[in-house]
Amino acid sequence: YESTDRAHQCGEAIFYRSHVKWNADVNISSSKHTFDYLVNLIEKGKPAPDKQMEDRKNYSFQSIYFDFDKDNLKQEYLPYLSKMGELIEGHSDIRIKITGHTDAKGSDQYNDGLSQRRARSIEGYFNSIGIPTHRLIFDFKGERLPAASNDNDAGRQLNRRVDFEFIYE
Repeated sequence: YESTDRAHQCGEAIFYRSHVKWNADVNISSSKHTFDYLVNLIEKGKPAPDKQMEDRKNYSFQSIYFDFDKDNLKQEYLPYLSKMGELIEGHSDIRIKITGHTDAKGSDQYNDGLSQRRARSIEGYFNSIGIPTHRLIFDFKGERLPAASNDNDAGRQLNRRVDFEFIYE
């Protein structure tokens, strides 16, 4: 835009569709906060808030699986975790709960520690891409919540995992 008065001010107008109802009683500091938030989204190349909400509603978590007695992330999961990190970064009102699991081989104490190490390996990856630990919540189940039977190799493989869920603040 360019003003028609003597000041000849110029600028840009950026419009986002929103379901927020505005009226004459809008608090100036609230408006400034919203403006700063939207500018920050644009600078980071993030989608509009309505699009973010749609993305979050349509997001489908998948488990991350580990080899027997291992806590290191497999390369095949890094693109998925990176995409999840983008989602976390774009939504300041959510945190991600990370729950580590194991199969039933080993003692309860050992499996609790292994499930913790698995969840913490996800934390390490998220930290490396800029997601701070305070955006994450951890739970360590060991072998207590199997996804499948521990009586065969295929079932045990499905139990060596980390699961995720949104936590809304």
